[in-house]
Amino acid sequence: MRETEKGKWWVKPRLFKTKRGRNITICLFSEEAFESLLVFYDQFKPKEGYQGLPPRLESTRRQWVKNLIKGNLTLLAMDGGRVIGHAAAIPIPSSAMAELLVFVHQDFQKQGIGTELIRSVVECAPEKSVTCLWLTVLTSNFIAIYVFRKCGFSFIGPIDSEREMILDLGSSEGT
Repeated sequence: MRETEKGKWWVKPRLFKTKRGRNITICLFSEEAFESLLVFYDQFKPKEGYQGLPPRLESTRRQWVKNLIKGNLTLLAMDGGRVIGHAAAIPIPSSAMAELLVFVHQDFQKQGIGTELIRSVVECAPEKSVTCLWLTVLTSNFIAIYVFRKCGFSFIGPIDSEREMILDLGSSEGT
């Protein structure tokens, strides 16, 4: 990843084959993909599933997506011209940490797409001066926990209905 003259971040698209044999591209968000990203969240289920995300109301969802892409490291998983996954690293003010957010369309889950999105964020985050990724996950979301642990995240804090996980990018061994 490198910074261009205009200050936008560029990353070479990552191509991979899913567990079901589909060719998927992981790429940096571009404005041309905005409407496709909105369609992705319009079709995503369940709405307001965890922490109220993605928002149920279309106008609120549109503003939420605008806020997510503004200045954040934002990656897309693309099946042709269709967005089927989205990941973002959202900087935590006054720190070198960022909150990780990952969504994969319900028809494309359990195919390795989330893992590839996370690995791509881990690869790109240091270029945004991020040294640590943080997230929360429902304790009952065993699949997500498995994927996060496989990518090097570990638990912090007490056991509750949701758990905090962290990945120090200086020691991201699982990726």
